[in-house]
Amino acid sequence: MAKQRIGRGPLDVALQDTPTSHPRLYVRDGNGLVVVLPVPPRSLPAVRVHLDRSGPGRECDVELVDDRGEVASRWGVFTDPGAAAALAAVLIGTDRDLVGARVVAPAGGPATAR
Repeated sequence: MAKQRIGRGPLDVALQDTPTSHPRLYVRDGNGLVVVLPVPPRSLPAVRVHLDRSGPGRECDVELVDDRGEVASRWGVFTDPGAAAALAAVLIGTDRDLVGARVVAPAGGPATAR
């Protein structure tokens, strides 16, 4: 099961997708690398779409939801809702206990629009 990870600065993601390697999503905070996640082939189109639509926005977190509808983990803080959604697509694609995700305001604030 994915665990919540919070860095010392806003989290950002970058996709490494070269023909000679397996796609990976790099998650970084203001101090460096937090985690590298393999991108499942079935998740790659969604990751690309989210990153193509990314841009600066309000701070947000991503909540990952299990099959009971409960929040299984929360990742944040992101400054780009597209980056948060790309991370969610990878985590849902790699964890069969996760069934959904939502981009929300950080630490329980009101939800942000995207």
